[in-house]
Amino acid sequence: MKKALLGFAFASICIGGFAQVRKPLQFCATPPEKSSWLERFQHAAILRPRSNEPLYVPLTIHLVGTAEGEGFIPVSQVLDAFCTLNQHFLQANIQFFLEGGIRYIRNTEFYDHETGEAGFRMMTQFNVSSTVNTYFVANAANACGYNLRDPADAGIGIALSASCTGINTGAWAHEMGHYFSLPHTFHGWENVEHNFSSPAPLFVNKIPVEMADGSNCRTAGDGFCDTPSDYLNGRWYCANNDLSSIQQKDPYGISFKSDGSLLMSYSGDPCPDRFSTEQIAAMRAHLEEKRPDHIKALPSAPVSPREDIQLLFPVPSAYVATHDTVGMRWKKVQEADGYLVEISVVPTFAFTSYSYLTQDTSLMVYDLKPSRTYYWRLRPYNRHNACRAYSMVQSFITGTSVTPTKEISRLREAVIFPNPVYAGLPLSLDLDSPGQQEV
Repeated sequence: MKKALLGFAFASICIGGFAQVRKPLQFCATPPEKSSWLERFQHAAILRPRSNEPLYVPLTIHLVGTAEGEGFIPVSQVLDAFCTLNQHFLQANIQFFLEGGIRYIRNTEFYDHETGEAGFRMMTQFNVSSTVNTYFVANAANACGYNLRDPADAGIGIALSASCTGINTGAWAHEMGHYFSLPHTFHGWENVEHNFSSPAPLFVNKIPVEMADGSNCRTAGDGFCDTPSDYLNGRWYCANNDLSSIQQKDPYGISFKSDGSLLMSYSGDPCPDRFSTEQIAAMRAHLEEKRPDHIKALPSAPVSPREDIQLLFPVPSAYVATHDTVGMRWKKVQEADGYLVEISVVPTFAFTSYSYLTQDTSLMVYDLKPSRTYYWRLRPYNRHNACRAYSMVQSFITGTSVTPTKEISRLREAVIFPNPVYAGLPLSLDLDSPGQQEV
């Protein structure tokens, strides 16, 4: 199958199982230096978006596995994360779309790397120009993710640990914020140990500490006045009203709690879900000034895949004669660019035995086990939208191997009709033999 549809260029690809890897030691490994471009932007105090026109930005997705082809993150998890990313950026009127097919990299060093230096070499080798390159790995520098920038303050690429990505997770949006110049809300406090029951110092890492009343908000902390004071530099989880349970004290001893709804904080999922107005203004300006090659004009407005998903074959509870060659078909879903087909041995899909990507409405599966019940489902998506539910789950039972032959002994006549056969009509095969035989 070789088709080109809206830039997709992948045939049916079988995705192997995802290996368990240690959990990241920290949330973000992006270097804490504040962008010089952002410093100039904030000093100019131009903090309103120049326009609110939709900005469409292309993504290139790289899935990294071992040299043996193992450990790739499940594609369903990537589609979930892509859906969530666009939901988080909807408020900024920035939307991402998939440019080209999903790319696979077999490299054990990049799959599990502990330094940004290894990530830089990965991005230098595999980046696709004029797109936001995102690499899904097992271990991204012992963190959930990181972003690298070049000396001109333009993003190079994003690496994400698979264990931190999926539906309703903020790691991708957090690193995308870094890509478009944003610092942490607790900027300056990175790698600083402090007893939060005591007043904060006036400076941390030579950066002014933001006061609880925001009186120095433009020159301290992250430099945004609509992101409240935040000193929490470790993973924490929201209590009531999206606020931290940890109470902090500014240099004057005034108590406050951090706002966990901000994606550039370190609050845990699902609490972070927004950027502030000033953060949005900075991201849009950075995109327009530093990455104009990332802004694409689309021939038509993005739409979601629609229509009910109809699985045509195997029909529910069908017995298929073979196991080593099983054909699967479904009705075309309007607006879909591709389909994720998943097969499992359990109806709940607690784990997936086989996954395939295809642009077509049919698929041949060659590696199932004989005499076993399988369950399958389908997920359509397009380059703009992966927020689509799965089809209903259907089951089928595989048979044993059948030896093919081009001729049957002592056969006078064979008739197959109708020919061609159409969906929904029975197919008949009449064999005329002088005696009883097994065929």
